[in-house]
Amino acid sequence: MLAPTLLSSHVTASHMSGEYWRGYRGGPARTATIDSESSVSQLTEQWSVGLRDATVLGEALRTTPYGLLVGRSDGLSVLDTDSGSQRWNYTQAAPTHGVEYAEGRVYLGTDTGVVAIDAQSGAEVDTFPIDIAPTADRPDSLAVTETTLIVNTTDGLAAYDTTDGSLLWQAGGRPAHEFVVGDDHAYTRVHERIHAVVLDSGRQRWEIIRDDAEAHYDALRGARPEGVLVKGNPGGTLGHSYFVTLLRKDDGGILVDNTISALSQCHLVGNVALVASNGDVTCQRLADGSVEWEQSLTGINDTPEYDDPRASAGDTFYLTTGRQITALNIETGAETARVQLTHPIDAIAPVGDQLFVAGDTSVTAYEDQVTKVFDG
Repeated sequence: MLAPTLLSSHVTASHMSGEYWRGYRGGPARTATIDSESSVSQLTEQWSVGLRDATVLGEALRTTPYGLLVGRSDGLSVLDTDSGSQRWNYTQAAPTHGVEYAEGRVYLGTDTGVVAIDAQSGAEVDTFPIDIAPTADRPDSLAVTETTLIVNTTDGLAAYDTTDGSLLWQAGGRPAHEFVVGDDHAYTRVHERIHAVVLDSGRQRWEIIRDDAEAHYDALRGARPEGVLVKGNPGGTLGHSYFVTLLRKDDGGILVDNTISALSQCHLVGNVALVASNGDVTCQRLADGSVEWEQSLTGINDTPEYDDPRASAGDTFYLTTGRQITALNIETGAETARVQLTHPIDAIAPVGDQLFVAGDTSVTAYEDQVTKVFDG
């Protein structure tokens, strides 16, 4: 093992009512403006770790019981969450196709297959010589459940037994542009088509394309107990916006359908959607589209972009705009913390009262004092 490089310093879905999840600017919403200078605490930096000759792979930032996984352009490291000290370092291959954790193992998707590493010691324990197909729109080409490794291969989505490496099933016949995994289904996108696959058998349950003349699906945005969240382009005169749709896992029927600004972010937490646009954040209920609260933030230096990192943990929603992170209470909309960074933000990972931020060639840990107080 090389020396460490870290410096410790197909059926067609029919449309349901377009009003199911619309109108987030109306209704009896609570509206407030928070003065960040007087009412908002700053996130407190705990530690920061830099890289000598590598950059952080933003999508390969994960927390585990054994530390913080940091995917790098030259390998993988695990850092102690309290101090930032390096617990172990793996430099045989870089996680170019994603990194996942399950049952005490870390799985790296590399250019030659999947490598399994003991999460506590960093020792390589198994290899899976799989012909991985890179996903077109996101780096993650693998997912792991308790005993199953799911990989986007050149012959379609495939599942392998993590105990002996045997192939359990293969579906699709060709690589997906991207895929996400839920509790009992996997969902893939191949061009404009969304597919649902039953996890325990690989059986395709349904295939969906958008029934609008010009609209089409172009991205997956996560699995939920009800189904899969997808993003789409409405085309035509609505080309400067996009829609977010929740498809039911049983049959692909549309549960939620919302058209929002192209400059907006949409993040689902439980039964609400948090929509950020032009310095405003709105919380709407998924069931009826009613607005819970609307927050106008002062001092936002950049307009939220769709792919800006955002995350939630407990009662807190973390929103990034440019090089700034803002923390909001999900229940009330109150701003609880804010921090301005000097480098781009590639990924954030909140856990408990900590927020880990990766960007450029460094990883920094912050303590959220508000969350710490709420948690006792």
